[in-house]
Amino acid sequence: MNITCSAENHAIVIGGSIAGLLAARVVSDRFDCVTVVERDQLPALPSRERLRLRTAA
Repeated sequence: MNITCSAENHAIVIGGSIAGLLAARVVSDRFDCVTVVERDQLPALPSRERLRLRTAA
C-alpha cells in the first residue's frame, strides 16, 4: 500500500513522550500519515539505569 502524504491527510505530533505517542496513535485514526517530532536524541539501546525498578524502602 503506497500512501502519499499531503497537507490534508498528514498530522504532526510534537514530542515523543508517552503522551505524544498516545496522541499519535489517536490521530492515526483520522490521518493517513502521522509524524512524531522529538527534540531530544534518543539512545540506540535502553540504559540499564533507566530500566531498574525502584522499590519503596
